[in-house]
Amino acid sequence: MNFKVSKKQPRTVIVLGTAFLALAQIGSYVLQRKSGLPENIADFGSGLLEGIAIATLLLGMWLLSRAKKR
Repeated sequence: MNFKVSKKQPRTVIVLGTAFLALAQIGSYVLQRKSGLPENIADFGSGLLEGIAIATLLLGMWLLSRAKKR
């Protein structure tokens, strides 16, 4: 794979991942305490949100490391 990485793109992805992490924490609170959904569905939803956040942060760190190598 050949990715073209600009200097601003990795930082933007990291900021986006941080925003997703904040939304995941708020979503976890809402799903588990306020929604009235069954526990297994609430756990799945909050885990999915946190997984997306962590994957986005890891992608941003990977892109940042590739940009620094150049």
